[in-house]
Amino acid sequence: MMLRFALLAGVVLFSMEALGQCPAIQFVSSSAVSTYPAGVTASSGLQRLADGSFTRHTYNRTAPYARLQTTPGFQTNFTSCSTRTTGTPTPPPNRPLLTNDMLGAESRNPFIVDLANNGTGTVLLVGTFFGFTDQLFVGQTNADGSTKSSATYAVGKTPNSILTADFNNDGKRDVVTINVGNGTGPGSFSVLLGNGDGTLRTATTTATTFGPGLATVSDLNGDGKMDLVIVMAENPGGVAVYLGKGDGTFQAPVTYSTGSFAFGITITDLNGDAKLDVVVTSPAGSYSTLRGNGDGTFPK
Repeated sequence: MMLRFALLAGVVLFSMEALGQCPAIQFVSSSAVSTYPAGVTASSGLQRLADGSFTRHTYNRTAPYARLQTTPGFQTNFTSCSTRTTGTPTPPPNRPLLTNDMLGAESRNPFIVDLANNGTGTVLLVGTFFGFTDQLFVGQTNADGSTKSSATYAVGKTPNSILTADFNNDGKRDVVTINVGNGTGPGSFSVLLGNGDGTLRTATTTATTFGPGLATVSDLNGDGKMDLVIVMAENPGGVAVYLGKGDGTFQAPVTYSTGSFAFGITITDLNGDAKLDVVVTSPAGSYSTLRGNGDGTFPK
């Protein structure tokens, strides 16, 4: 049995293996999306209920995004997962514990996040693949999974992925879109501050001097302000670090080379020194690490 979830940034295949084993997860490049059968017009998502069960909702992928089917008790399609170990994250000192706020901390498209802080999901989409040109789509849902409202917001040219965090320290989720421009040169990123009710303010777009790829967010220097790190999707590649000012804006970027074409990115403490490090991967299967100095900088 195989469950498929399509993402613009890739296709995630959950391959159900032998009973008692954890699902094997394989990420396939976005070009593989074209291998989906022609005429696929619906997408599905899972809603976890208070009793721990899952309901699958299937929606039309074109406006008005009507719900086509609901399948309660969908967890019966899962195998039990007994081999996955659990752990307790230990954040570096003075940095926020993002355990319950990690959704959206690494850019992707689309994803569902509680933008209104009311316990229900908000769908965030960008890209012509979903029918939105230079726009961010925000679709709020009701507690039962039905559509509540939707809106679009203008952003920079050719948005490719999204991330969310509280960039101005008002306790409300904000949204950033990473915009690739014409795909062969510099791009931009757009910041849309949240109102706390599922709506967003007008975007502020900042041009980049490089072709942006994926991005991630964390507090690199322990000042309680969210910082933005964007992959420089070029050859040679690297990352651009934008330290946050805590008001939704950022300091001028500092760039670091990774020596090869960069693609994926994540932030973690690799060596247990309580300083956050950056790991960047390349499509060729290699990876580069930038060991953090603890103040938002990295060795050149």
